[in-house]
Amino acid sequence: MLLIGAGLLVKSFLRLRAVAPGFDPKNVLSMAISFSPARYPQPEQQAAFFNRLLDRVQALPGVKSAGAVTNLPLSPGSRSRSLFTVEGQPPWAPEEGEQHLAETPAASADYFRAMGIPLRSGRYFTEGDREGTPEIVIINDTIARLFFPQEDPVGRRLKFGFSEAPVPWLAIVGVVGDVRQFGLDTEPQRTIYVPYLQRRGLRTMSLVLRTRSDPESLATAVRREVASLDPELPVYNIATMEQRLSTTVAPRRFRTLLLGLFAALALALAAVGIYGVMSYAVSVRTSEIGVRMALGAQASDILKLVVGQGLTVTIMGLALGLAGALVLTRFLAGLLYGVKATDPPTFIGVSLFLAAVALTACYIPARRATRVDPVAALRHE
Repeated sequence: MLLIGAGLLVKSFLRLRAVAPGFDPKNVLSMAISFSPARYPQPEQQAAFFNRLLDRVQALPGVKSAGAVTNLPLSPGSRSRSLFTVEGQPPWAPEEGEQHLAETPAASADYFRAMGIPLRSGRYFTEGDREGTPEIVIINDTIARLFFPQEDPVGRRLKFGFSEAPVPWLAIVGVVGDVRQFGLDTEPQRTIYVPYLQRRGLRTMSLVLRTRSDPESLATAVRREVASLDPELPVYNIATMEQRLSTTVAPRRFRTLLLGLFAALALALAAVGIYGVMSYAVSVRTSEIGVRMALGAQASDILKLVVGQGLTVTIMGLALGLAGALVLTRFLAGLLYGVKATDPPTFIGVSLFLAAVALTACYIPARRATRVDPVAALRHE
């Protein structure tokens, strides 16, 4: 039962690690910067600060691209949902019976390049997408698939709120790949990106840098650039995107490792136990084996006898263990990703593996039994 439980968790963990997050986490450094309402009361001041900061950070040696976003993937508190309506479509989903909601992060022009989020169609944001210009958005694959299944959404419009809301329609200028915002084990959310220069009231922004070498080596330089612009501005939650990915799967990794260690210990105890029992059985039956061999039994006959008896008990144990695993693995269902609690390959593979271990543990004393000297055994009797 322990081996099957560990096998299910290992398979689940491997499948989770194989999930694409929607961005390229290699060589990406991220950190959060919060604005003080007292020091930056106007949105224009916040935008101006980040414009200067991005220009300075982009000029640092080793930086390939730098961007900023309000809702960084895999970061705590990174949720911002809004109701939206696609032009010409109802604001309700009849099959779901609910309003259309989407994550609405604000991003800079180079954010998608810095994160390695692929462009499917249209274009990314540019420095010209700012306040005073036509308001635009970029949507992700999920929205494009759900609302524009047979057409290119570039050029279509949507707005936040209902169609009669007194807010402008926003032109869709691009479609980007889905990002798993809240973890590898969660499905991509509907996401509408807006240019951060057209979003008002930015309190916290996350800075992301794609580097040519170790991203952590640039953390001090970025802090220094922030301090040169405003020494009182807090910079926190510094981590590479690879570290954030590792953190999101850490609980599953710990559970898998813990149960795997217990399963390995149980396997070792089972192997030692079977070997010990079979060795004892052979020593007790030494005279019987000697008699059999004196009456003409071959070494292969003795081997089959001893191994067969050991495997009979092993098969009984496997049957009981499989029955128990079918019952107990249901409690693991909530911890699994992409694997059923009754996954046949895992059950079969673990059973064959344990049978092979038991066979090996039986074979060693059985092999020793074939070397019994019939004369010595009978004289002892």
